[in-house]
Amino acid sequence: MAPLRLPRSLDGGAPNFDAAGIIYVVAAILYTLVLAVELFLLYRQRSAFCVRLRGLDIVFTSVSMLHVYLVLVLLVYPLNGQWPCAAEFWVMSIFLPLGMAIFQACNARVLKAYESQRRMKTDFLAGARKKRLAWTPKGLFEAWLDLDAAAKVHVGTIVGLVISVLILIPLRDASKDRTTQRRSLSSSTYTDSLTSTPSNISEKSPASILSRELKPKASMQALEFSIEHNIESLIEWTASREFTAENTIFLREVRNFKKKWSSLRTVTTVQRRRMHTEASLIFFTLVNPFTAETPINIEYKIFKKLQEQFEGMEYDPYMPKRSASPTDPMSPTEREYVVCPWENTLDRPASIDSNISGASVSSTSSIKSLVPSQFTEGVFDPAFESIKYLVFTNTWPRYVDAEMVNNPRSQ
Repeated sequence: MAPLRLPRSLDGGAPNFDAAGIIYVVAAILYTLVLAVELFLLYRQRSAFCVRLRGLDIVFTSVSMLHVYLVLVLLVYPLNGQWPCAAEFWVMSIFLPLGMAIFQACNARVLKAYESQRRMKTDFLAGARKKRLAWTPKGLFEAWLDLDAAAKVHVGTIVGLVISVLILIPLRDASKDRTTQRRSLSSSTYTDSLTSTPSNISEKSPASILSRELKPKASMQALEFSIEHNIESLIEWTASREFTAENTIFLREVRNFKKKWSSLRTVTTVQRRRMHTEASLIFFTLVNPFTAETPINIEYKIFKKLQEQFEGMEYDPYMPKRSASPTDPMSPTEREYVVCPWENTLDRPASIDSNISGASVSSTSSIKSLVPSQFTEGVFDPAFESIKYLVFTNTWPRYVDAEMVNNPRSQ
C-alpha cells in the first residue's frame, strides 16, 4: 500500500486561521493583556521595598524580552512559515538568552541583599572591609570569592562574551574551507544548541503575615525596652525577613556607643579623640550613603549635620599595609585623620590608659582642631530617634505579629 501524503502545515502559503491557529492568536492576545495589567499594577507599587530591591527597570526589561519571544513562538503556526528563518534565528539568539540573563541578574540582586544582610548580622564591619587587588592567580581567585552575587553575574557575563568571541573567530575561519553541505550541518547543529532553555527558577511565594490588632507589646515603650535589652532577636528577624537589618544594627551601635562614653565623668583629650574616631566609624559604615554598604534612611538635614561633624576624617576601606618600622607614616597605628574598618576600635574599652607621650603632646592642638567643639556622645541622637520611629512604624508591628504567631501563649 502506498504511503499517504498529507499536506504540510507550514508551507509558506496563506496564514493558518483554522481552529488551532485561532487558539494560538487568542492565547497570545489574552496573555499580552494580562501581562500588561500585571506590569501596570507592579508599576503602581514601585515604591514597595520588594519591588525596589529587584529593580523595576530590570523586571520590565526581562519580562518584555521573554514575552516577545513567547508571542513569536505562539504565532509560528498562524503565520504559516511567513516569518523569515533568519529573523527567527536572531530573535531566538538574542531575546531568549538576554531575557533569561536579565532575569538572573534580577535574582542576583535579591541574593546580594540576602548575603549583605547575613554578613551585617554577624559583623556589620565585614561588608565595609575591602582588600587591594593582587594580580596573581591566588589574588584574582580571592577577589572572585569576595565579590557579591550581582558582581559575579556581571563579571561572568563579560568574561563569557570575550570567550565566545575568541571561540567564534576560529570557527568562522574554519567554516570558510568547508563545503556548503557541512556548513549547513554545522549551522543547524549550532541552532539546535541555542534552543536549549535554562532550567526554570523555582520561586517561593512569600508567607503572608497575619494582620492582628496591635497589642501592648507593639507600643513604643516595648520597642525601647527591646532596644535596650534584647535587640539581637530583632536584628535576626529584620535580616532574614525584611532585609532592613542596617536600621536595627545602627540602633544597637549607637546604644553601645552612648553607654561606653557616657559612663566616664571626665573625658581627656585623647579619649575625646578616640570617641570621635569611633563615631566616625559608625558614620562611614552605617550612615554615609557614599561609603556604607547599606546606609540607613534618615532626613537630609540630619545627615548634613552629621557630615559636618566628621568632614575632617578620611575613610579608607582597604586593608592597611603593615610596615616593619612603627614610625613609618603608612603604618596603621600612625595614620592620622583616617578611619579604617579593619581596625575595629569599637571593642576597645573607654577607660583605657591614656598616658600621652611626647609625640602625642605635640599633636594635642591638632586633635582639638579636628574634633568639633560641639561634638559629644549624643552626636547620633537625632538620627537615632529618626530610625527608632522608622522601625516603630514599619518593622516593629510586623515583628510583634510574627512573634505572636510563633508564640501564641504570650498573647
